[in-house]
Amino acid sequence: MSSASAQNSLKARVDPREQQSELDRLGQDINRQILSQISRTLLQQQLESFGSFDQEGTFTYGTLTLEIYRTLEGLVINILDTTTGEETQIIVPN
Repeated sequence: MSSASAQNSLKARVDPREQQSELDRLGQDINRQILSQISRTLLQQQLESFGSFDQEGTFTYGTLTLEIYRTLEGLVINILDTTTGEETQIIVPN
């Protein structure tokens, strides 16, 4: 058995959060919440320039291009990352 254990190069994965103290986890959680609040605030400021999404059109936000329009399905928001070419579509039903 000891020979088999010595030859076994696989190690069990350890979750880094399990090695942290409660204080470290609390600090990370607070930092995460603060950064989340900052990004929500900045996004809200940017969205105010779009109005209440009643205005259709194409808008640019950094490297993102947003195309907003209404269909029978509801409000459609196409998002294109002009640097990577990645696209996503959000449909908010009526």
